[in-house]
Amino acid sequence: MLITAARARDLLPGLTGTTEDTLLETLIGHVDEQCARRCGYPEASPGAPPSMESRVYTLDLRASDPRELDLEVYPATGITSAAVDSAGDFEGDEDTVPSADMVLRDGRRLRLVSTSAFAWSSSAGSNRITVTAGYNGRSSVTGAHAANATTITVASTAAFGTSKSGGGRVMVGTEVITFSAKTATTLTGCTRGAEGTTAASMLDAAVISQPTPPGLAQLVAQLVKYFYELRTNQQIASLTVNGRTTALQDTSRGERDLLPDWALAGLGAYLLPSAVL
Repeated sequence: MLITAARARDLLPGLTGTTEDTLLETLIGHVDEQCARRCGYPEASPGAPPSMESRVYTLDLRASDPRELDLEVYPATGITSAAVDSAGDFEGDEDTVPSADMVLRDGRRLRLVSTSAFAWSSSAGSNRITVTAGYNGRSSVTGAHAANATTITVASTAAFGTSKSGGGRVMVGTEVITFSAKTATTLTGCTRGAEGTTAASMLDAAVISQPTPPGLAQLVAQLVKYFYELRTNQQIASLTVNGRTTALQDTSRGERDLLPDWALAGLGAYLLPSAVL
């Protein structure tokens, strides 16, 4: 989830304990879905609601430039595979693009950087990319690690975004860890116990995550508070969609799942290039 129920409770001082956490988690999922729709995120799989959380997408795209390919998801953090088939049928005759011949730039575009023979195709759906993208990426630690370990092995780093310098920030428990570079399965140049936290040993299979950016986390928390309080309005009723009782229906307007104007403004920083509010 983009934030925890505990984070949402911080903005609802009237709540005590965890008795409402199930509802809050439902509302967090609802807010995530509505924000993802507004920001133009596609479904990660048929029938699945769109989400701003880290997901693996397989996208069939058309290129407007043989050297660059726009992705439909943001922030893109890792490419699993890429292939080009001008016919668009991908029946075994496609050309695989070597990882050395492409690079993510600013998390939004995939770019060919070598002088190889590969170029993105301008035919509709003729470039197939498997990409990990979104926020709150998670993985698991592989093997036990001491509190002073500066290289951390994980199942996969695909969900962890990096800055232009190649570094990033993750958490294990309450410990913040910064890293200077990553490979497919390692975080290297780690600074343990960063940002005033305490370095601690890690067990095999421990959860390691890259927290949602503070601005987005705060926006989600504010929206959860907004929808939670909206439930007290007699014009608002719970609504079950696809088996999930999440949304709130404004029966006075005949509409549902409305994001307030202040939320739309706040989402501006997370919009995909093609998204329109």
